[in-house]
Amino acid sequence: MIKLVLGDRNINSISDTSFFFIMGSGRNGSTLLSAILNEHAKIFIPPEQFVLPYYAMEWQLSRNMSDNLFVDRLFAAYTKPGNTVNWTVTFDQLQKGKYDLLKTPLSYENITKRVFLNYGNTLGKYLIESVGDNSPLMTHHSKLISEEFPRAKFIYLIRDPREVVYSYSKMKDHPASNINHAIWKWKDSIRMYEYLKRKKKDVLLIHYKDLVSFPEESMEKVLSFLGYNYDPDIFSFSEHIDAMGVSNLEYHQNLNNPINTSSLNKWRGKLNEAELRLIRKSLGKLASKYDYDLSD
Repeated sequence: MIKLVLGDRNINSISDTSFFFIMGSGRNGSTLLSAILNEHAKIFIPPEQFVLPYYAMEWQLSRNMSDNLFVDRLFAAYTKPGNTVNWTVTFDQLQKGKYDLLKTPLSYENITKRVFLNYGNTLGKYLIESVGDNSPLMTHHSKLISEEFPRAKFIYLIRDPREVVYSYSKMKDHPASNINHAIWKWKDSIRMYEYLKRKKKDVLLIHYKDLVSFPEESMEKVLSFLGYNYDPDIFSFSEHIDAMGVSNLEYHQNLNNPINTSSLNKWRGKLNEAELRLIRKSLGKLASKYDYDLSD
């Protein structure tokens, strides 16, 4: 991979870097998949962020400002508390390679690549060829993202909606702890998946139950989709989970363990019959299309 050199630090070339998104309803294994992929030397996925779609809208609607000003505003947004899940990158670190970036035909995709590449470099990853995002928020902006990232690949993780609803119910500070909101998130994630398929985008569907039950086979598919050979060393992810910014969050504690199936079917005995009826009524037909029988 071609690299630019700035002082004694390598700056990955944007033109040689691909972008992908891990999407879905949330509580669907996206952080687990990201942690596994981050063990690959050529792949980097930062912790979740809440910046990308909103500045994409600004990029489309407010192009009266200079490129330099927009880039600085975007870089600053990624360093503000509350805009990310425990990102540790600074504004000065994001500035590396900025002026080479401004000399190229500027796109929102390339600006975002520079952000993610620079963050990865601060963590000692200098061989990055693919950067990814795993923020569930991106799913609901799939149309916008597919416009601004026309060459991106999309990995959709789908999970039993009952498991998703139950998992969200434990997150009392999250809007989707409300069952109706959780149902909407699951339904909208499928709607966005089907939209991208209709648009002939490069999309891979992975079932959470397969990821945890058959991890080697599932990761071989994922890595092949991204253009890499299978590497068994990626399963040492639990040793480096701090990089995902979630090691101190109670609802992500299972990530500190080797991959396992302990999260399957946890909804049994936890969701009451009224909740199960609502899920069946709202999602039963759609879920059956994706191999989830909600009648049991």
